Amino acid sequence: SMLAYLVSMAQRIMEIWRTLKPAGSFYLHCDSYANAYLRILLDCIFCTRGGEFQNEIIWSYQGTGEPKKRFKRKHDTIFFYTKNNDYFFSQEHSVEPTAEISQKRYNKQDEKGIFKEIRHKDGKVYKQYFRDKMRMRDVWEIPIINAFAKERIGYATQKPEALLERIVMASSNEGDVVMDCYCGCGTTVAVAQRLGRRWIGIDITFNSISLIKDRLANAYGGEITDTYVLNGIPQDLASAKALSLKSKTRKEFEMWAVLTYSNNRAIPNEKAGADGGIDGRMYIYTNLQPKEYRTILFSVKSGRVGVAQVRDFIHVIDREKAACGVFITLEPPTKEMLREAREAGSFVSPLTNAIVPKVQIVTIQDILDGRRETFPNAAEVLPSAQRYIKDNQGILF
Repeated sequence: SMLAYLVSMAQRIMEIWRTLKPAGSFYLHCDSYANAYLRILLDCIFCTRGGEFQNEIIWSYQGTGEPKKRFKRKHDTIFFYTKNNDYFFSQEHSVEPTAEISQKRYNKQDEKGIFKEIRHKDGKVYKQYFRDKMRMRDVWEIPIINAFAKERIGYATQKPEALLERIVMASSNEGDVVMDCYCGCGTTVAVAQRLGRRWIGIDITFNSISLIKDRLANAYGGEITDTYVLNGIPQDLASAKALSLKSKTRKEFEMWAVLTYSNNRAIPNEKAGADGGIDGRMYIYTNLQPKEYRTILFSVKSGRVGVAQVRDFIHVIDREKAACGVFITLEPPTKEMLREAREAGSFVSPLTNAIVPKVQIVTIQDILDGRRETFPNAAEVLPSAQRYIKDNQGILF
């Protein structure tokens, strides 16, 4: 509910207020459903403690859709607050070119330059000299990311880098720290890295953290992983068990196992509760022209396991008409489980004739030790592609 959301936001904004440096700035992005409530909340936390409200920035963009009984809702709000009035604000990166229509009004010239005359209420006429750049307005026309943009990575709420670049450039210098408490797919992190800022990104889902890792690696190469610290995901068997034992984080444990083992190629099942024995899906090519796919299923078990769970998983693979499956277990498998998996048979790739076991049993320790999937012709399918997948035999993209 809205009240629960505001209580949650109040706790986090209080922490942001506490940790924000005196020269720092805070930007909060929201849409029309909550912006009025958040403005009151921000005023209560910032302005009653000596902080100041600086701007209500309107991020305006275009988009499809033609509502019949209202105007198109095509803008978001960004609130800009500071801890005091002694904050950093870049004079160089907070300007924009003077509009052409404004330039035409400067139609006079003297020894000091081009100017226009402004008549005040007192009757006096003043000269205002032309400047090729003026302070940026609080309405920003920045396009959303279109379906074919190079920076698009398939995350539902992905923001354009141009939006974050404007904020980071205006309110920080190289070497300053930029923190995004809800970093999603990592646009703030990517922009901060590119602009030479230090950064902190926080998100509650491993899916987001996984996307950010890939985004940085694709932009800067695998060596960038040595330049940042990753906290909050399993680093050893003890931390993996701790994550799996809590009901609130068990789904994150399953997603971590699926995404890590599949090199982020699988689509994890993010819904808690009844999942039909399927915790993730991956796809391999069975034909290239036209492109056709078969499914690989994932099942993750954090409790005690036995041969019955493997048999159940084999039934799920048959029921879904999948090519094969991966059974990930926190506890070591028994001899009976390994024998059942071997006797389940195999899948032969029609493209390479590679033979893949119908059931692979992988332990969490295997994943921690670096074991990863080796399926032939694995398809690069982002989580956003899930909505296009119509059946388990494979479709055309």
